[in-house]
Amino acid sequence: MYKKFPGAEKMIAPVTNADAPASISTAVRLMYAGAAVTLIYFIVSLSSLGGVKTELHNANHKLTATQINQVYEYLIVTTVVFGVIGIALWLVMARGASQGKRWSQIISTVLFALYTLESLATFVQTRAIVTIVFVGLTWLVGAATVYLLWKPESKSYFNPVI
Repeated sequence: MYKKFPGAEKMIAPVTNADAPASISTAVRLMYAGAAVTLIYFIVSLSSLGGVKTELHNANHKLTATQINQVYEYLIVTTVVFGVIGIALWLVMARGASQGKRWSQIISTVLFALYTLESLATFVQTRAIVTIVFVGLTWLVGAATVYLLWKPESKSYFNPVI
């Protein structure tokens, strides 16, 4: 009935990991590693919140117990929200990249640019070695991932934005 064009199956069928060039496969593995690093940092961040109440009280004796508890609860909520969002973004980008979705290439790059700005602010503001190590490691994983996503061999793998 219909005449088949060479390569038409690839245009219609979703792209699979088997079709991915090595740069994309490596980028996807790095994204999963980024999710793992973010998860570890999330756990470390939550576990380090235990002494925050004492630090807040020592830093400012004028704070009431209610104010200290409010700040503590705010820190827990923001740590959880940003931790979960960070992990989810790594996983969504990995899935999109593995399926050849151009939006994952673009959004990954934008997120990396934003994270670069956040990392610079973090490096200026903090002296905590654990924070510097995790932020630096996450940045390196992101940089390597974006580099791999934009390599010439990766270009043909991504579908046009629809």
